Amino acid sequence: MPKKKASTSTKKAAAKKSPEVVMWLRLPKPMKPAELSKLGLKGDVCFGGDTCIAATSMNAEADLVVQADLHHPPFPLESFDFIYSIGVLHHLPDPEAAFQNLLRYLKPGGEIQIYLYWQPERRSIKSALLSAVNSVRSLTTRLPRWAVHGLAYPSAIAAFVFFVWPYQLMKRVPALRGVASNMPMRQYAVLPFRVCVNDQLDRFSAPIENRYTKTEVEAWLSSAGLKKFQVIPNFGWLGTGQKPESYA
Repeated sequence: MPKKKASTSTKKAAAKKSPEVVMWLRLPKPMKPAELSKLGLKGDVCFGGDTCIAATSMNAEADLVVQADLHHPPFPLESFDFIYSIGVLHHLPDPEAAFQNLLRYLKPGGEIQIYLYWQPERRSIKSALLSAVNSVRSLTTRLPRWAVHGLAYPSAIAAFVFFVWPYQLMKRVPALRGVASNMPMRQYAVLPFRVCVNDQLDRFSAPIENRYTKTEVEAWLSSAGLKKFQVIPNFGWLGTGQKPESYA
């Protein structure tokens, strides 16, 4: 049986509506419309404008992008060998329920991987920054998208001026490396500036943002009955688990 995998990427979800997301599928081979119909899909499943174009440009013959309700995706149950979600679940009204629903589409023995924002613990600067962002977001989510996009640039510049560049300087000084390792937003030191801009756009445009401790993410995986699960830090929590062959 050829393997299929699916992933979800962020699509703004309103709290009172079913979460509609963009799902990207890597198919085992290029498929004709007749073959797609066997999966419950149509030949024109890719819709969503630039998002579809950008995603399918990576491998136009073997990729599909589907925009659909995350709780009712247009796929047969237990049809994927691997599912991963990055930047989606923590923006939904009920993230754990959405996660549980994804498991219905994972084959027994398949693996799921999720990325969730972490809740800063014993990090006062990070906590203060997030509190400020949450206050600002209550206003920015009411602005037109072009205005929020414009705000993302000065926000990204501020991140580099106050955190990224100081981090790059301090890590070169042995006595300051401990301080540097705890600097917020240091991950952008190895990423293009546009990535920081995009993340600020996401931060200020998403109406919902949930954060979790490692213990809470482990509880998700455990209560779902997954095997061989683990949660590791990666500027957030990366949780991985395997669906048992016999899954209730």
